[in-house]
Amino acid sequence: METHGIHTSAPRKEITCSDCGHVYLIAQGQRSGACRKCGNVAFIGENIEALSGEIVAKRILPRLPVRAPPPNPLDAFRGTPDGAAVEKIRIQYQVEWQLWAALVKNFGDPAHHMAYLCQAIASDKLEQAAERYREHRSVMAILSDSQWQAEAADLMLARIEAISISRMANQRGNHEFDIPGFLKLLPYDSRLAKVAWIGIGVAFGARLLHFSSLF
Repeated sequence: METHGIHTSAPRKEITCSDCGHVYLIAQGQRSGACRKCGNVAFIGENIEALSGEIVAKRILPRLPVRAPPPNPLDAFRGTPDGAAVEKIRIQYQVEWQLWAALVKNFGDPAHHMAYLCQAIASDKLEQAAERYREHRSVMAILSDSQWQAEAADLMLARIEAISISRMANQRGNHEFDIPGFLKLLPYDSRLAKVAWIGIGVAFGARLLHFSSLF
């Protein structure tokens, strides 16, 4: 039986090689030993996990390349898109389905979303835009690698809802009588203003006579 280790006077521990079965001694408290017959290195003792962690931390981890976390696709939607890019997309795709097809291909570009919303507002088709986003969300929410598109669709649906609520106040009818805007800008002593006021007075009197005849 051979000895292994530098602590010759210290108590020794017997190790049996797991590869060739050769028996050798190591110093008590020594955490590893090498078999001289086959060269197998054996790690022993209660601190084997700590030793392995120390080796990994000192020798392996410093050699591994540091990888940055992947960017979040929704970060682009938190800023304001470029107005020139939005207008360029609107001019390039003036048909609703063409603009939507371009949006689906570039779903991570906020400029395409804003161009589509601007066109929906101009053509008064916000409900159609909301339906498009709902259908896209229902499909993308199933796939694990495209769930961010479902989250982006939820964000755009919230914006469409906010735009619709703000437009409801502007679409309320105003049935009160009011004179045309250009008459308000004319000087009161001008001939056109006087003729206009006379015409308004005649129209108002005719309206009163019409209502009085109904009763």
